[in-house]
Order: sequence, then C-alpha cells, then structure tokens
Amino acid sequence: MNDPGLPPIVGKLNSDCLLAIAKLMKRTGREFQSEIRGTSMGTTIPDGSQIHIRPLETEAMLEGQVVAFLAGQSLRAHRIVYRGKGERLGKYLLTLGDGWLYCDPPVHVSAALGLVTECCVNGEWSAPAALPGRSRADQRKADLNVALIRGCMWFNIRWAQWIAKKLSELTGAPRPS
Repeated sequence: MNDPGLPPIVGKLNSDCLLAIAKLMKRTGREFQSEIRGTSMGTTIPDGSQIHIRPLETEAMLEGQVVAFLAGQSLRAHRIVYRGKGERLGKYLLTLGDGWLYCDPPVHVSAALGLVTECCVNGEWSAPAALPGRSRADQRKADLNVALIRGCMWFNIRWAQWIAKKLSELTGAPRPS
C-alpha cells in the first residue's frame, strides 16, 4: 500500500541514483518511500514491505535505530548495532537484520540514506518494532559476531568488511532458531 503523500522510489535504481535522491531529500527534509525485499528483518519489516525513509544527518544515527543504506546495488534496512567512534571509526556503522545472527560488513556513513520511520505491514503503517527477542543461544551468537567485527574494525576496516562477508557466506547467515 503506497502512501500518496510521499514520493515513491520505484524500480531498480543504481546506487549513484539512490544517493543523489537521498541528498536531494536531505536538502528538502522530505521523507520518501521505498520497498524492501528479503527476510533479513524477520517480522519487524517483512519481505515486500513499503517503508518511509527520513533523511537524517549521519551524526544523528544511533544504535538501535533501523536505517536504510546501500549495500552494493541494493537497498537494505537493518538495525544499527554499533556506531563507530573517533576520527576513523566514526565514519562507519555496523548493522544487523533482526532476523539474522551475523552482521553486515561495516557500512560507511555516506551509504546511509536515512532513518526508517515507518513500515507498512498488513496494510497498516507503524514505526519499526523494537528488536524482537531471541533465544539465549542465538543472542550469544549475534553478540559474539558483533564483538568480533567491532574488534576487526579497530584493526582494519577492509579486513572487518571481508570477515563479515565471509562469515555470512560460510554460514548462510542463519536465522535465529
């Protein structure tokens, strides 16, 4: 269900186009709408959901918020689990889909389009839900993975990105049990 008050982002746009749209929307302060595909956010944002994205200065992006960002040529909406600090790491976000145990490779803040303010589930718009509960074992796995990638970020961002990508590939990025 589209919201007639927001401009939709339709079709498959390349990352340069999406970044240009996000910059324009930041200048106007206007939210925009897009569709999210995939199951990585579990029940928080189901596959095929429409989302509202509010362009936000990267300094205002906080741990626990759901942000939309570019990952290669695709748009993702995942929760921030770590916001880097300092001169070098402050330029990176670590995100994790609510339905997954392994985090994304660290994302440069320039790839962040904005905060996901609402999603449409079963025809109703609402703010993204709080992080759903996981089993104790699954929460330990997710926490360990985040800690590992955070530690890798401290040494070398590219190394952290490579390790996060390989862990996801090797494990098939399993969903919580």
